[in-house]
Amino acid sequence: MLHFFRQIRKKLILQENTRKYLLYAMGEILLVVIGILIALQINNWNEKRLGMELEQVYIQNLVTDLENQLIELDRQKKGEILVKEALNRTIKKINTEFKDGDIEEYNKDTQSIIITRALNLYDATFEDLKSTGNMNLIRNEKLKQEILDYFQFSNRRVYVIRKNAEGFHHFILENFMSTQLSNFNITGMNDRVDQGGELYESINIDIYDNEIQKALNNRLQERLEDIGHIQIVKNVVTNRKWLNEVSIRFMVQLEERTNELIMNLKKELE
Repeated sequence: MLHFFRQIRKKLILQENTRKYLLYAMGEILLVVIGILIALQINNWNEKRLGMELEQVYIQNLVTDLENQLIELDRQKKGEILVKEALNRTIKKINTEFKDGDIEEYNKDTQSIIITRALNLYDATFEDLKSTGNMNLIRNEKLKQEILDYFQFSNRRVYVIRKNAEGFHHFILENFMSTQLSNFNITGMNDRVDQGGELYESINIDIYDNEIQKALNNRLQERLEDIGHIQIVKNVVTNRKWLNEVSIRFMVQLEERTNELIMNLKKELE
């Protein structure tokens, strides 16, 4: 009988030890799970914080790009305003017939008219956002859509301006250039390309003899008395006038949209 009770006691002790071990094991497992959950929460918090910091960097970079875009638009618009003035002077000469004293100014103006400059789009940060998928870092959905709309809008405007300029150069200027309806000089080209000549002062020189220039201008004066040649000049001026008006209008629109987006981006940074 004593042996029987000893066996029961041993079983009870074994069961108690097993229960304690299971409780201990479950406690260990619970602690590990809690530790993992805490680590995941900390990792998620860190990722969220880093994402917010990266969002701020992207927004600031967008502001910088757009401020450079404004500088580019201002430079381009000033150039097109110079072209507009040159076009108006040339139109006046066509309408009232050329006088001897008009040829030098006409030469300079026609050089201004035929030169076009590509409008650069400052979209490096936007392209980075697209290519990396980081556009999702922009938490403000309204602002994100505004960014997408802006660059779609600006790309269309830049594309149209570029294609208009290509068409003008490829299809309109051929007769004008082949019939020698302007005597080009470096000074006139400097003024147009740099809107004032600052960059090109070192090459602002006379490379032709004055007598040669005078003889060429006299021959040009004779060619401009021919109605067929005037028609060629008129076609060039008319097409460039259209390109000029479209370019200025698009740049004014783009300038307005750029200022608006900069303002909203800066609000997001506050």
